[in-house]
Amino acid sequence: MEVLMKKSIMNSTNFTNTVTDSIVSSDAFSPHTHYVNCKIDITASFEGCEDIHFENCIFTDLTFKRCEFLDVIFSGCDLSNSDFEDSVFFRVLFKSCKLMGANFISTYSKDTQWIDSQLPYANFSEAKLVKSAFEANDMTESFFQDATFESIRFIKDRLTGCDFSQTKLKGVDLSTCEFYHIVVSPELLKGLKIAHSQASAIVHHFGVELTD
Repeated sequence: MEVLMKKSIMNSTNFTNTVTDSIVSSDAFSPHTHYVNCKIDITASFEGCEDIHFENCIFTDLTFKRCEFLDVIFSGCDLSNSDFEDSVFFRVLFKSCKLMGANFISTYSKDTQWIDSQLPYANFSEAKLVKSAFEANDMTESFFQDATFESIRFIKDRLTGCDFSQTKLKGVDLSTCEFYHIVVSPELLKGLKIAHSQASAIVHHFGVELTD
């Protein structure tokens, strides 16, 4: 999936310094650094970061409103109930993270990926996602209400109960995903791609009943 990225954020040569098992203040972040098993103290002055890899890190504060993240990797981090509202993500990767109930309302994401992560009840309402991807995530009961999609991919995600109401789904392909029911706006469904086996989860919005 890294082909979506203009710059490979998975290239380990981007991170020339490693800090392990330490308490680190966000005021002391150093670009091109890989923080491993660290406790990250997010200060009130935090406005975002660049060229950093957080691996298995604990964050003292999960409020990241109106922050900007550029070429950042979060891997194996617990960010459940984090608040990213109105934040901006460029070439960011969330891999194998816990993001249950995370707030991505009104965020802007470009060339950003969520892979193999836990995203139940995550909220992307009114978010704009450009050239971004979700792959192999549990996104049960997540929200994409009134979101804007441009070249977005969903690959092998669990989407049962996901709410796409008021979101235009033209060009979106959900055919590899798993869902028994999703919420959509029928007038905005044109151009959505699904598998034949998924039809029953969609047609009820039109008052149609499928029979054997």
